[in-house]
Amino acid sequence: MNHSTLEIKLKNITKNDFRFLYELLSERDSVANISHKKMPIYDEHVRFVTSKPYLRWYIVYYNGKKSGSVYLTKQNEIGIFVKKRMAGKRNRITNT
Repeated sequence: MNHSTLEIKLKNITKNDFRFLYELLSERDSVANISHKKMPIYDEHVRFVTSKPYLRWYIVYYNGKKSGSVYLTKQNEIGIFVKKRMAGKRNRITNT
């Protein structure tokens, strides 16, 4: 693969993504969390996700790997979160 090629895909979340979304949530800085003050247990997280709290919610794939999520709230706000392992690539992803 050409290293200058950046492949980013968005896919709608499914129940198969719940664990990934939970891991992503656990990596977030607590000040970035608008939906809770403390880390929810997994079952609470699943209830939140299945309640369809956002207008649109996608898993971000970077070069074929789940790397983050992006969502649009009902207030027309955009949330973007990427895995910590993507730290060196975050600017490249969000500035593309």
